[in-house]
Amino acid sequence: MAFRIRLNKSKTISFRINPLKSGTQFALTLPGITITLTLKSKGTGTKKNLPQSSGQIKNSQKLISIRPAAFPLEEEGSLLRKISSRIRLNRLSSWLSSTLILAGLVFFIDKCFLPIPLFVILSLASLGIIGVLVKSYIHTLGKIPIENISETVIQKHLERIYPWKELRKADRLWQIVEISELEDGKENGGYLFLYERKLITVKEKLPFYLKTDIDLLQIRLAEATLLLLPDFLLLVHKDKVGAIPYRDLSLTVDKVSYPEPEEIARDSRIQKKTYKYVNNDGSPDRRYKNNIQLTVCEYGSITLKSTTGLDVLIHCSNIDMVENIKDYSIKWSNT
Repeated sequence: MAFRIRLNKSKTISFRINPLKSGTQFALTLPGITITLTLKSKGTGTKKNLPQSSGQIKNSQKLISIRPAAFPLEEEGSLLRKISSRIRLNRLSSWLSSTLILAGLVFFIDKCFLPIPLFVILSLASLGIIGVLVKSYIHTLGKIPIENISETVIQKHLERIYPWKELRKADRLWQIVEISELEDGKENGGYLFLYERKLITVKEKLPFYLKTDIDLLQIRLAEATLLLLPDFLLLVHKDKVGAIPYRDLSLTVDKVSYPEPEEIARDSRIQKKTYKYVNNDGSPDRRYKNNIQLTVCEYGSITLKSTTGLDVLIHCSNIDMVENIKDYSIKWSNT
């Protein structure tokens, strides 16, 4: 959030909402002064977490994970529309609520600097109050209930989310959003692949738009959220919502070795030490002055794919936790 006050030569009063690439700007123009409030969108300004390497990249693959799929059944389709509308209303209420701050600022200017018509202050305050009331409704009475779920379905659901609950204890979880293959692994500790990673979280928490006594789990990805519901997997990207039946999902578990360029996680399994620039025999390449030592760690790898285009690759710093869910991977395809 950013405030800005600047002088102008305007003799009129106007209020504008300007959509920006980085968020939304509210601009109030008064005689002699312009007040702007900029709200930045989440996820802007992030930098790629791709380790630098002087090696030539052979090819790169971006992993797309935000293609919401339409659920075919009418009942679930209605649920998706309700969730999407709640998300849009919540975003709108946040913008409206921010006008209360503008109203207070305009009131301060009216008392201390120059007179401002009362209807401007009242209009801003009214919009802000409406925003607060709408947000309060969405987060209380407006929650969508998840009910009438059979005990059999609930039991399967609890078995499905159990291994993901365990993953919350891992020191780090990354989503791999891009894989780059190098021409020569000698310039990456002897390994041919670089990963662009984003830290993600798994939370045992209900989203603001749902109400239920059933345990739910959210997987907060880099640009989307996966919500494990009893009947299907919910994919949420901004205000777009898709549902993927578990029968269309596949879960595979593997392990991967990687020369860690960052701080080593507390629960990582260390395999060996190497150097950024390395010879075939594992010795450091003396041609490079700043040839830092790297630690090769063994990570757990989880891949979630669907027939509708979902493709999520997750690395976990604790490989033991990932190996424990191998038995559960079968249940995804048999549900």
